[in-house]
Amino acid sequence: MSEFPEEWRELAQQYEALGTIEKAAEALDLSYSTARWRLVRMGIEINQKGPSSWRMILTGTECREARIAKSMSQEDLATASGVTVSTISNFETGRRTPRPKTQEKLASALGLNGGKSEDLEENAGK
Repeated sequence: MSEFPEEWRELAQQYEALGTIEKAAEALDLSYSTARWRLVRMGIEINQKGPSSWRMILTGTECREARIAKSMSQEDLATASGVTVSTISNFETGRRTPRPKTQEKLASALGLNGGKSEDLEENAGK
């Protein structure tokens, strides 16, 4: 999440702490739609019941770093994950954020446990 502005990271923390987008948006004086868009853009799974299933899946930067650490091309990752090369390219460059299920496929193909940064560090040394 370090690739996102501090205000966005604060929103994610507020969402986790307060339980709903509405409460997090209100705490930071944001509109609901802005708050929701930012959370989705960061790859945070939005759940109607709040953040009980809140989790960061994988960022584009983490995807690219893990792919390069494993000496994989985007084509290799596409084949291993069943995701298109254009989806991977758009994700890694920040043009689009794929749905959580797609991020899970990428993380799995890269051997990451949900794409968390600590997993990247472990896998980079292999």
